[in-house]
Amino acid sequence: MDAGSDDAAREAVVAAVVRWVGPDPTIFGLGLGLGGGTVDVPAPSAELLCPELPGLVLEHLLDPGVRRRTGAHHTPSPVAAGLFEIADRFRERSGPAAPTVCDPAVGGGAFLLAAARALRRQGIAAPIVLSCLFGADLDPLAAATTRAALASWAMAEGVEVDPAWLDDRIVVADGLDPDLEHWPPAPRCGFDIVIGNPPFLSQLAAVTVRDTATRDRLRARFGTAGSGYADSAGLFLVAAMTLARTGGIVAMIQPESLLAARGAAPVRCAVHEAGGLRALWVAAERVFGAGVRVCAPVVAVGQPSSPVSLFRGADFDEVLLAAPASDDGDADGWGALAAAAYGTPAPALATTAGTLGDLATATAGFRDQFYGLVPHVVEATGNATGLDRAPLVTVGSIDPLCCRWGARPVRYAGRRWTRPLVDLASLAEAPGLLGWVTERLRPKVVLATQTRVIEAVVDEDGRFVPSVPVIAVSGDRGDLWAIVAVLLAPPISAWALARAAGTALTADAVKLSARQVLEIPLPVDHVLWKTTAHALSRGEEDGPVGFGAAMCGAYGLATDDPVLAWWRDRLRSWRGEPLEAAGR
Repeated sequence: MDAGSDDAAREAVVAAVVRWVGPDPTIFGLGLGLGGGTVDVPAPSAELLCPELPGLVLEHLLDPGVRRRTGAHHTPSPVAAGLFEIADRFRERSGPAAPTVCDPAVGGGAFLLAAARALRRQGIAAPIVLSCLFGADLDPLAAATTRAALASWAMAEGVEVDPAWLDDRIVVADGLDPDLEHWPPAPRCGFDIVIGNPPFLSQLAAVTVRDTATRDRLRARFGTAGSGYADSAGLFLVAAMTLARTGGIVAMIQPESLLAARGAAPVRCAVHEAGGLRALWVAAERVFGAGVRVCAPVVAVGQPSSPVSLFRGADFDEVLLAAPASDDGDADGWGALAAAAYGTPAPALATTAGTLGDLATATAGFRDQFYGLVPHVVEATGNATGLDRAPLVTVGSIDPLCCRWGARPVRYAGRRWTRPLVDLASLAEAPGLLGWVTERLRPKVVLATQTRVIEAVVDEDGRFVPSVPVIAVSGDRGDLWAIVAVLLAPPISAWALARAAGTALTADAVKLSARQVLEIPLPVDHVLWKTTAHALSRGEEDGPVGFGAAMCGAYGLATDDPVLAWWRDRLRSWRGEPLEAAGR
């Protein structure tokens, strides 16, 4: 029997596990999927007998494809405990009463169990704790599993549980349904803490994209936040703000891309309108079976912004006390906080000297150009590239001030290349693509993305075809070295990481869009900037340390500002040489 694809078998197996842990599963409606039958499984060792066990089994019995489509991933107990501790720390106390806690996507009950244990440690009687816990889930089996897990915890505390009593508190419902705000047993003023790990359903993946009816329903409820590309987890965050009372705390695990992704901006704005950020946790490591990196904003409903406490890692280490997030919820707010949590310095840059968009344009291709070029790319042979062929430069070809095309193997379109060339003659068959390529065959700076610091090189002859997602930054030929000096400046890598934290493939990599490149601030000391750029063009910049110190000065910072050491430690090479040889 395939338990991963058979709901009845899943139910029976979970019921067997519940029986190990303590309660009679039939009183929670479990174990009846096979006509009242059960599954005989050997009893586990004593150390496994914990209330979380049914939830873990519930997740692992899911078919991997179903798990991806539904975004169902069990929250590890230490993560649930750590996030609840932070949420409880920042909630307003209104006397000795126990807080009411709600998880609108309860899964196997990890967060409610964490809340129960924490409140019990605070000296609150177990029956009172149990009466303060509420949850909802679309999956009836998940709701039943959570009821059984809470009953198991209560039994260990000496409390007999009436299953019907839990039925009213752990309900089968959609956490995005507005009717959840009128939950009969819930406190009328709202919950003290709304916490959880909602399903992650990216709208950029075909398997999890919302259908038309769902999009229309969410747009009607959430407005702009529900109509864009924000992950469904972000909508749970917005909905949670309506479930909590004024002064209550919302703490929901989110994909880290929420912090700075352009598509998530409406979600950030909606949350800022409803409350003030109190804390931010970034996992900084993989804590779920899925590869996505996660974070958790902790928000006080109906309260203004205040200094934000930062926490990092599975141990929830407190990093520092940061400045308030920006009131408009853009990437300079939450993204900058995430960058700070990863240890990125925050240099104070003047914003009165203009932006890179004042002297340059920046463009990047899209899927059409990436896949459109595939049949027109060939491997170079011999010594000459030919006038009708141009080097295809990928991100892997670009180092600071050095293009490694032909010297470093790269991957493009699923295969390995040594000297990939675009056959310009064959592009005559695709005039639109030919026009796109021709427009980029001019003097420019090519900029890599997904790198630890900004990496860029000047293409003075205009011979490189930038492969998506390489960004082409164009300007007057005489400005190209000034442009690359700005892009490579240590303060700008820190600025870029704050603007786009969480959106790259790795936790602390730089990923800028063409639009964001044009927003890069220019140095305030134009004389020092242009002098440094001239030295750079002649190879006389005294290595990365000399260049970095000069550009810090051009931005009005001390030449030994902490951002210089941070940038230097993240550099891989300079002009194609290892840092030791380049004057580290």
